[in-house]
Amino acid sequence: MTHDTNLIASLREHVKTKPNEILYRYIKDVTQEPLTLTYAEVDYQARAIAATLLQICKKGDRALMLYPSGLDFINAFLGCLYAGVIAVPAYPPRRNQKMARLKSIISDADVAIVLTTQKNALTAKALFRDDKMLCHLPWQESDGDNLLKPTTIDPTINAEDITSYRL
Repeated sequence: MTHDTNLIASLREHVKTKPNEILYRYIKDVTQEPLTLTYAEVDYQARAIAATLLQICKKGDRALMLYPSGLDFINAFLGCLYAGVIAVPAYPPRRNQKMARLKSIISDADVAIVLTTQKNALTAKALFRDDKMLCHLPWQESDGDNLLKPTTIDPTINAEDITSYRL
């Protein structure tokens, strides 16, 4: 096993040695079967998200991640790591919710893209549409058929990366 200390190197190693083993199990409701993802499924989805992100933004850019708890968040977060894009997690906005906190996050982080699911995009885009600061942001939905095919991405991730990007 590799001695790399980053999450993506560890994921890649496990994909080679145990691709079909469950990596994540999410219990949304105790009355239903848990949702699961294998190492291979997570890697595939994360690389597809990364490939798509890199068509829209560049390494070091910030992606506002509007996700509730769940497996979609995990895939998107790892997709950001693969792409070298800095994840800025936040809960999705709800109707009748003040946008001041979210606008502050977007401004402070200098967000380049909004990453979310199709379901969350419907609500959030409607809230962003009437705001001059928010309406210009590009959106990418991380589920559905709108992602590029995953490419072989061999990210070079260093501990210093986050501090070397523009601040």
